[in-house]
Amino acid sequence: NLSPFGDSKFTDGTSLNGNTIRLAGFEINSYLHNNWFAFLKLDGAYDGIKAGYMDIFLGGGYHFSFNNNNTNLIAKFGVGAGGGGGVETEGGLLIYPDLSIEQKLFNSIYISINKGYLLSPNSDFRSSTFGIGIKYYVDKDGILNKKKKFYSTVKFKGVQIALSQQIYFDAKRDTNSSQNLQQISLQANLFLNKYIYVAGQTSFANFGNAGAYAEGIVGVGFYSKPFLNYNVNLFAQLLAGAAGGGGISTGKGLIIKPSIGFNYYLNDKLSIKTSVGKVKARGGSLNSTSFSIGLNYNVSFLKAN
Repeated sequence: NLSPFGDSKFTDGTSLNGNTIRLAGFEINSYLHNNWFAFLKLDGAYDGIKAGYMDIFLGGGYHFSFNNNNTNLIAKFGVGAGGGGGVETEGGLLIYPDLSIEQKLFNSIYISINKGYLLSPNSDFRSSTFGIGIKYYVDKDGILNKKKKFYSTVKFKGVQIALSQQIYFDAKRDTNSSQNLQQISLQANLFLNKYIYVAGQTSFANFGNAGAYAEGIVGVGFYSKPFLNYNVNLFAQLLAGAAGGGGISTGKGLIIKPSIGFNYYLNDKLSIKTSVGKVKARGGSLNSTSFSIGLNYNVSFLKAN
């Protein structure tokens, strides 16, 4: 949640104060050495203002563990860009300091609560931030075991990167007209086991007269067992998150995107994917059938337990 204050305003000059902008997104941390890490954070608004606000941050942070490594304190500082949805961020440059506390729920899964600030360098846009999320830690490729015990087991964890071209048929516009929308999509899947994965997807319009339209969505998916000599499997996934821009009628920005499809494996690393589904906006008129075709690249790494 963003809670603007001070001189924060919409692009038409009216004050943003009193509005709460709700965002959904995902963050990836990569540990550089012991407690120091770099992070990439992406968010999009789904409530509180007109659809279209998104931001992206790069930065670093420090991780301090206690309570037998079951609780973590994390300080972060990021620099990035944000704007859209009628929010006046001047040139778009934003600074993001943040402090969070995490508590282990089970295995490698933690719940995280964070508090911080988001502001432009000249303070024309200022907002306090508050968030909650689920975090999944992966110890891989020689990560130090802080409990100083030998690992008892190791297993392969699958990661899949998918690049696709998608089409929304008769995508509703804010003008109440309809036109097909096409976009290019990048999705990353982290497999929790052989058949269940969590996913993050970002997409940008490339055809269909909606050049500023973009999505940032997350969710969960399921794979079937392979068949036809292990060359084909089925999948179903449910993604949701923020979308806006390009005159597409997404209301305040929240979309839900279920789909089903299949993968055809060319070899161990590459597969062709195709799917059909629906995309529906909460509070907007977008309610389209979708079709997607693309390529998957499959990799795996060792995870220690």
